[in-house]
Amino acid sequence: MSALQRLAAVDAHSLVTGGAAPSKADYARAQAVADRLWLLSPRLAGGLRSETRDSARTLDEALFELKVLDLVTSGNRDPTTAPAVALEASRATYDAEARPANPRLPDWDTISTNPAMRRAAQDLDQLEKRLGRT
Repeated sequence: MSALQRLAAVDAHSLVTGGAAPSKADYARAQAVADRLWLLSPRLAGGLRSETRDSARTLDEALFELKVLDLVTSGNRDPTTAPAVALEASRATYDAEARPANPRLPDWDTISTNPAMRRAAQDLDQLEKRLGRT
């Protein structure tokens, strides 16, 4: 399983219920993919250039959102805490501390399900097919 697939499988519920938290290595691998996309895009023509840049941008945004989600859930991962309580505490932290400081962050219901990383992984799969790298 690739780093992007592992990161796409993460959500707030899995984090507070003992699922594997994203590793530094997974973050680094995903960031390296985004960096390669940014470097590759100027070398491509037309629509493929735009698609590559869009994929890089989506991946950058997804990584940012996932790091925020990872951070706001990190203090609520005690296995003795009920998942609903841990999620509500994470939501409160997000709404009170993380989101007001950065208005580009989506609401809790969106970020907690991590759709941006799933979209980034799908975009990359489609881009690889277009580039002929399956």
